[in-house]
Amino acid sequence: MTLAIAVVALVATVLTVTELARRLDVSAPLLLTIVGVGASFLPFVPPLVVSPELVLVGLLPPLLYAASVKTSLVDLGANRRNIGMLSVGLVAFTAIGVGLALWWLFDAAAARHCRRRGRRAPGRGGGNGRGPPDRAAPADRHRP
Repeated sequence: MTLAIAVVALVATVLTVTELARRLDVSAPLLLTIVGVGASFLPFVPPLVVSPELVLVGLLPPLLYAASVKTSLVDLGANRRNIGMLSVGLVAFTAIGVGLALWWLFDAAAARHCRRRGRRAPGRGGGNGRGPPDRAAPADRHRP
């Protein structure tokens, strides 16, 4: 019974906020997000745990379908360059940025660690780059 009341309250809140967004000429998803974040701070609202499978299988396909039905092919063709730049360029820029940030962070951490131990950091010259030989190494050299 409590679950039914919670679902009815959720549906009523979504419908009310969506209508309010239409009257205020504001984006409905934006207003729903703001209301959701605000509701999460209320002490009587229980924390909601949603499994990723439910979102991937139950929520995402209807949202994508609704967005694809409303999308105009003429607008899609007119904005082809912008869509391409965002879908490819933004992903590439983010990947390179994160890679450079992690490289800088770990390289600096490795240099600090090696300075404390009195060694040179790998990749800064003077490092061997190879591990110690194992017992089978001399035998492998003479094999054809």
